[in-house]
Amino acid sequence: MVNIHNVLGSAAVVHVPANQSNPFGTASLVLGIIATVFFCLPFISIPTAGLGFIFGVAGIVLGIVQKRPIATSIAGCVLIAVLFTIILTVGAAISSAFHH
Repeated sequence: MVNIHNVLGSAAVVHVPANQSNPFGTASLVLGIIATVFFCLPFISIPTAGLGFIFGVAGIVLGIVQKRPIATSIAGCVLIAVLFTIILTVGAAISSAFHH
């Protein structure tokens, strides 16, 4: 609560909402970053990215329902989608290199 004095000198009480966060979005972004760091180890990066994507979608849904910020959830999902694209592209390139 914040007391603000208006022009006439009387006090008005303004309720400032607490800083809301989205823990699922934060988890999604952190897991996406971890998966990106361990990009060369697919047995770590793929499950970590999959879990991060699930948290990201849950963060978006719960953020919309509970009126919480969803920016970190979206950022986590986008990071993981880009990472999956890179992993699949590199995997396909390596696979085709060994088949020739």
